Amino acid sequence: MLGTARWLADLMALQVGLPAPHYDFEGRGKVSRRERYLAAVTRGYGQNYEPLAVFFAEAIARRMEGRMMREA
Repeated sequence: MLGTARWLADLMALQVGLPAPHYDFEGRGKVSRRERYLAAVTRGYGQNYEPLAVFFAEAIARRMEGRMMREA
């Protein structure tokens, strides 16, 4: 189910002209990022969406930084 939720988040970002988020669940720090994501999802169930919004804003920023670095 979480894969489906991330796919939906990707689609919503693309629909408004943003790049798909870079979740960065692989490599150094992956466990802490995944735990932070899952904690944010859990808070979302309680209608506290701010941690999830912050996580996605950071994930989109990572994708945009990666694009800028490749273009430089």
